[in-house]
Amino acid sequence: MKKSFGRRNFLHQLSSALIATWGASVFYSKKAFAQLKPFAFHQKAAAVPVFCTIASGSNKSATSPTGVTWTAGTLPSSATWSLLARSTTTFCAVASSGTTAATSSDGLSWTAQTLPTSASWSAICWNGSIFCVTSVGNKALTSSDGVTWSNVTLPNSGTWDSLVWNGSVFVTADGSAAGGTGRVLYSSNGTSWTAVTLPDHSGTPSTDLRSFRAFRNGTKFYVVSDSCEAYTSTNGSTWTAVALFPNAPPLIGTSNGTNFCVIETSGSYVPAVSADGISWTSGTLSAASWRGVAWNGTTYCAVASGGTAAATSTNGTSWTARTLPSSASWTAIAWG
Repeated sequence: MKKSFGRRNFLHQLSSALIATWGASVFYSKKAFAQLKPFAFHQKAAAVPVFCTIASGSNKSATSPTGVTWTAGTLPSSATWSLLARSTTTFCAVASSGTTAATSSDGLSWTAQTLPTSASWSAICWNGSIFCVTSVGNKALTSSDGVTWSNVTLPNSGTWDSLVWNGSVFVTADGSAAGGTGRVLYSSNGTSWTAVTLPDHSGTPSTDLRSFRAFRNGTKFYVVSDSCEAYTSTNGSTWTAVALFPNAPPLIGTSNGTNFCVIETSGSYVPAVSADGISWTSGTLSAASWRGVAWNGTTYCAVASGGTAAATSTNGTSWTARTLPSSASWTAIAWG
């Protein structure tokens, strides 16, 4: 009888201890047992989102949570690092020539990766499921993780040096406009692409359009040539000519979900914002060879090549100068 009571008392104390501490990583009761831990739940801390930038001709990277204070990182090798995008977990950097790539969870420590084919890689974009990379030529790549890649053949050769996603389709614009026509490609999956020739502002195929860049704001695409001809689309297939861009391309750009934000990469280095790609508001920014700009939910951050220049802005028109950790040919920036 005494033995039975002792067993029941032990089980009662044990069950009380488990219920009282349910969900803890270690179940503990001094009365019932010294330490019981049949389950240990160890959860890795989530990476803190950061701006990440990379530099061509070196092995330098740098990160910052706000764009103000930066921490230096190290890429696996010195290469022509020019392309950078972020998935939900991984930064993926690609060199502009060869088969060199790298991945990183934090933008500071990187793992070398190898692309399946060599090309002059010119743009990269993440669509929520895959990285897509385009080139000067007709080569493209896709990857879900930045490690294993699949080859893709584009329908036309061109300088596909801008690549954006609007939630439904990728669009890339021809930066060379071979043959004198403005061309874009669009794809819903990064594998099957369709070519489109842009009309000119009179509705006929253009014969005077030159280098184009593509940008995205929400679901709207905006492409602009280096002679200021501009077009918008929501599907990549049908394009509408809009007012000439008021400043001087070439441009870099991003979006905050409400506005396009673009910056001149030469000349007067004027930044500008627009909700529709038609009416633009210009701002001021210090002279530098601006090469990349990204948005983090509250702040734009731009980086320049050939020094330590960076800048931040909450509205895309008024900018504050920042300083990168070292002088380098900073070429791209991403947030995540």
